[in-house]
Amino acid sequence: MEAADPPEARVLVSNGYPILRAKVLEIIETSEGLRLAGWVDDGGRLLEAIGRDEPSLLLLDISADPAGCLEVVPRIHERFPALKILLSSFRDYPTVIARALQRGACGHVSWREGPAELVETIHKTLDGDTRLVASIAGRLLEQTMAADHDGRQSIGNFSDRELAVFELIGQGLTCRQIAARLDISPRTVESHRKKLKTKLKLGNSIQLTRLAVQWVCFGHAGDDQNGSAGV
Repeated sequence: MEAADPPEARVLVSNGYPILRAKVLEIIETSEGLRLAGWVDDGGRLLEAIGRDEPSLLLLDISADPAGCLEVVPRIHERFPALKILLSSFRDYPTVIARALQRGACGHVSWREGPAELVETIHKTLDGDTRLVASIAGRLLEQTMAADHDGRQSIGNFSDRELAVFELIGQGLTCRQIAARLDISPRTVESHRKKLKTKLKLGNSIQLTRLAVQWVCFGHAGDDQNGSAGV
């Protein structure tokens, strides 16, 4: 009597980019050992979809709101502890990814990789391999430093709230818009801005905005001699 084939792993895709999502769904549907459990494009429906579709793995894209995953990942992990959570994004966000791993995520895959790498990472995550792509792993190691050579603190030392404010500054939101998004007062936002400038040893808000834009656009901020701080 022939042994039965192992059951296919059910993958739920959370991705708000229609063209990219369509390609990802196609890859999963045509990959051996994987089965599409469903997809969502609205993070507000994510917990409902997980409970309904009972996936083995959640492929959670964080490109639109990297720091936001620091709130949603622990909620998912607490309610569905057996679910594997694999993060995905266009850019590498070492600080966010490191914290998300501490709170229940299992790994990360970059959209710069090809379909074969995506499928391989999904299978490795399902098998319990929590390795990250090499480029991020190396940068996560750098984040363990408390400060750089002249005393500036790294972005890795921001609190979750400071990180969220920093990201929204980089997205071009005003103080009032940030306050509304995070459900805090404009005065609290301004307090966070001052703390960010102090930690990064920045002289003014223009430098803070420039650095925050680098974070949003490139997933990291590079050191220079004009007051930027590295990740």
